[in-house]
Amino acid sequence: MEADIDALVTTTSDITAIKAAYTDNCGTVTATFVSQTLTGDQCAWNLERTYTISDGCSTNDFDISITHSGSDQTPATGNTPSGTTNINACPVEADIDALVATAADISAIENAYSDNCGTVTATFV
Repeated sequence: MEADIDALVTTTSDITAIKAAYTDNCGTVTATFVSQTLTGDQCAWNLERTYTISDGCSTNDFDISITHSGSDQTPATGNTPSGTTNINACPVEADIDALVATAADISAIENAYSDNCGTVTATFV
């Protein structure tokens, strides 16, 4: 996740854009990077950056926070295991029981997929 966040590093153009959003009738406005806090994981994250806005008189300084958010945009990949063929669709109990998903079926589906964000879970519905 850190590698993805590195692309959001504060740049001079960020500071310039923040300064441009503020005016002061007594002097020049400055914006100074203070800190950042990263929460979440590679599947969903928030990066909060704090800046101090100043007009040169420290009694007028205030902080602002800007939050960047992101999440996993890549779906799981894989191939669904082949289905069952030659099913006798007559409603006989033994035949119907054979159609019910088993733990082995669910495991086969889970093992057929992978995700860059973690474990794939299949659920019979």
